[in-house]
Amino acid sequence: MKKVRTRTTVAIGLIIIFLLGYMVVDTMGPKLSEFSILLNILGMVNVVLIVILVFMILRGVIKPYLEGRGFPSLNLSLRTKMVSLTFLLVVVPATVIVGMGTVIIYNILDNWHNPELVTVMKSAGEIVSRYETTVAKETAHYARVLGEEVTLDLLNSPKNLPHFLKLRLERYGLSSIELYRNGQMIAMIRDEKLPIQSLAPASANWMKQLQKGEPFHDVLSLPTGSYVRFGSLMPLGEGIEDRYMVVTGRFIVRNLANQLDQLTTAAQRYQETQRSIQSLKTFNVSSLLLIAIIAVFSGTWAGLKFTDDFLKAFNLLLNGTERVSRGELDFGIEVRGKDEMGRLMQSFNEMIDQLRTHEQELRLRAIELESVNQFLESKKHYFEAVLDALPVGVISLNSFGNIFSMNRFSREMLGIRGRVEEGTRFTALLPDEGGAGQLKQLVAQVTLDPEPSVRQSIAFDTREGIRTTDVTLTMLRDQMGEEIGFLIIVEDITQLEQAQKTLAWKEAVRRIVHELKNPLTPIKLATERIQFAARKGSNRLQEVVLDSIEPMLEEISAMQSLIENFSRYAKMPPPKLEDVSVHDLLDETINLLEKAGGRVTFRRMYAEQLPLQKLDRALMKSAFLNIFRNAIAAMEADSDGTITIKTIYFAAGHRVQVEISDTGKGIDPLIREKIFIPYFSTKAKGDGLGLAIVQNIITAQNGHISVKDNYPRGSTFVIDLPVV
Repeated sequence: MKKVRTRTTVAIGLIIIFLLGYMVVDTMGPKLSEFSILLNILGMVNVVLIVILVFMILRGVIKPYLEGRGFPSLNLSLRTKMVSLTFLLVVVPATVIVGMGTVIIYNILDNWHNPELVTVMKSAGEIVSRYETTVAKETAHYARVLGEEVTLDLLNSPKNLPHFLKLRLERYGLSSIELYRNGQMIAMIRDEKLPIQSLAPASANWMKQLQKGEPFHDVLSLPTGSYVRFGSLMPLGEGIEDRYMVVTGRFIVRNLANQLDQLTTAAQRYQETQRSIQSLKTFNVSSLLLIAIIAVFSGTWAGLKFTDDFLKAFNLLLNGTERVSRGELDFGIEVRGKDEMGRLMQSFNEMIDQLRTHEQELRLRAIELESVNQFLESKKHYFEAVLDALPVGVISLNSFGNIFSMNRFSREMLGIRGRVEEGTRFTALLPDEGGAGQLKQLVAQVTLDPEPSVRQSIAFDTREGIRTTDVTLTMLRDQMGEEIGFLIIVEDITQLEQAQKTLAWKEAVRRIVHELKNPLTPIKLATERIQFAARKGSNRLQEVVLDSIEPMLEEISAMQSLIENFSRYAKMPPPKLEDVSVHDLLDETINLLEKAGGRVTFRRMYAEQLPLQKLDRALMKSAFLNIFRNAIAAMEADSDGTITIKTIYFAAGHRVQVEISDTGKGIDPLIREKIFIPYFSTKAKGDGLGLAIVQNIITAQNGHISVKDNYPRGSTFVIDLPVV
């Protein structure tokens, strides 16, 4: 209904405007020319179209704001931009074209009004007029001359008159000469070369006019040219009853006549054009403006139509996306047209169908996942119960060092009460002192410089006392070999260590007893020999005593050395700590061995900017010297043995690691764990206290020593020292 009402209003307005225009034209009709009426009609049409154009644009832009047809603010802004852009794209080119066309029209019409051209056209008209006047005057002049030359005798001589007229025809350049008496032709001479032979003589009306004494002038248009004739009464004197008339004619050929006619017509038209030059300008500019207004009207209407159609489709899609964002999927939008927007709507409906299908699948998957999660949760609680029941600590960390799981034994060992939330930073739970601090440094060290597996003995102060543990930190990898985290196993070896110490002391006592029994036998034999000689009263008693005392003293000296070594191992003096460089200690020890000679090559792989450490210089040199001598002894059969010394600084863990590797025969894995037990030795002449003393020296300075295989052969001693 609104559309019908609007169209009716527009139609009535147009009818009123046209009626007013008709009344104006009808009222001023008698005063206006046809051309002026056309100009007024064009002007009214332009005004009507401009009014319609402005109305249409204002209606298309303002109406949505006033009526509020459900357009979102985004659509209104977009609509205004699109309508404005469409109007500019149409108006700007049309304005440029109208402006350029107006300039061109004015230049052309102004060139038509060139003063020189006006002078030329006027001169051409005057030339034509003068030429025709001259021809007419000459024809009339020769008619009068002939009237005076022809005598009455000549007129009465039929033989001489034609010859005379022919001569005068050629002399005066005439085309024809006609003589009449009382309206009757008596003689006629015409140029045979001209197409005037079939022309009729002068008419009776002309004869009557001549008999009255009035000359006549006539111009006859022929297909081949123009024929000018002039007639006059011949003055033959008084007393003659008959009246004689002479008619002379001159023929103007077609080319010249046409050119004269064209010049005349052009001059007349040009003069008429000059009088209406301003009207022509107005007419052409009005016509151009009419075309431009029609173009602007059509373009703007098309733009508004496209904008409405586009925004309707856009609004449908916008509402659809908002409904989808709210979770509504049980709907579809109406597809309008088969163009790109229609395909977009079709794609939107297909997307909603796919989302609906995926939502159903996700719901089914969610149900399945919920059941799986419940199953996994039960499994998780089961495995947590299993881990809590284990007599070892199990801690799993992700690749960032955050806790994934931590069983009860490890929490008790670290003094952590209650459960730990998954994802907690492991190192944030541990203090910097004690066994927990050592574990914290170990984790930080491995996090920065990952190794497949690290093992270290750490003592923890728990509510049950000091507990010695064997901590193993292993890197976890997935099936693709990518690092996914770490696994920490904390095994309580307090009882095992005590058993090993008991076993070690038993072995030490057994070795000591064995070592003491060996020298006691020769001492007993020597004593019995002296006793036998003394009882017998032998003269060689002094000699026997002297011979027996020397081996007794040697055996006693060996027993004393054994006791001193054992005392040195059992009663290690406290280390005298000072700031020293591990590199300096290693270099001093290596220089001492190199001066002693040998075929062994020392290869240094030192870390850069190694910090100073609080160590006992003498004890550390003694420990390094013992390890180097064992390495040299292991490479006695190798002519080109190499000892590699490598240092590594772990800044985050505040640790320095020294690795001493040889290329010897290596250590049997079965006895590798026994090499640090007192009096255990693989050498025939060894006392078995060297590596035990080295371990005591390293442990006394809060360090740790271990041994592993060297690739491809040999052994590697790893010494881990703290940086205070």
